[in-house]
Amino acid sequence: MFLNYLLYLLIFFEKIYQKRRVKMKNKKIKNNRKLRSSRRKAVKTIGKAAMLVGAANFLPMPWVRKVDAADYMLIGVPSSLSTPYGVADDQDHLNGTIMAIEAINAKGGVQGRELRTFVPDYDKLSAESTQASIAACIDKKVHAYSNAFTFAPIPGMDTSTKWKAPYLQGNTQRLATEEFKRHPKKYSHVLQTDPSEVNYGWTVPMWLTAMKKTGTWKPVNNKVHIISEQTGYNKALF
Repeated sequence: MFLNYLLYLLIFFEKIYQKRRVKMKNKKIKNNRKLRSSRRKAVKTIGKAAMLVGAANFLPMPWVRKVDAADYMLIGVPSSLSTPYGVADDQDHLNGTIMAIEAINAKGGVQGRELRTFVPDYDKLSAESTQASIAACIDKKVHAYSNAFTFAPIPGMDTSTKWKAPYLQGNTQRLATEEFKRHPKKYSHVLQTDPSEVNYGWTVPMWLTAMKKTGTWKPVNNKVHIISEQTGYNKALF
């Protein structure tokens, strides 16, 4: 399901690219006709075209002109694969991504384009490492990011604004959602699939009540022991 959202976005941006391509082609034909009218107009048109081409090569865009891009679509999947923590979660996320991509490619890819992955290894507890992994994806000019989660979500989100491809993440921190609310345009390409951690706690009593009623859980008493760790993620729960 996580990857399905990403694929819908890829198809959406691919359609935008195709429409823009047709529009630019028609505009080029129209401009060519105008070039015959006068030498002065031709010089101005060429100058404007040069500015547009230069801008297209330097502005951060999630879509790339076909003449500048490979035929395949690349998904950046930053994953903690060599750290003492988060490996199981990220490996599951990566395995699911690979399985889905293989199934999609077997059916012809996304509008005929093969999907591939770029998997930079990083330390999800480190803001610098998170930024470096996103920057590595930008260097590869990925068509989309798919990140299970990171304990430094905002630095990762900030770095991704330099290349605003769809950024799908499974982070669960209120700090990130509040930052998104403050800057919706800046993070317009960021999509979070999970609720924030503050939305976990209030459902616990409901869950325990249901477990007690069904007999699945038979409590000895009504005491609740809370264990709080010293990370920002855990502190936000209390």
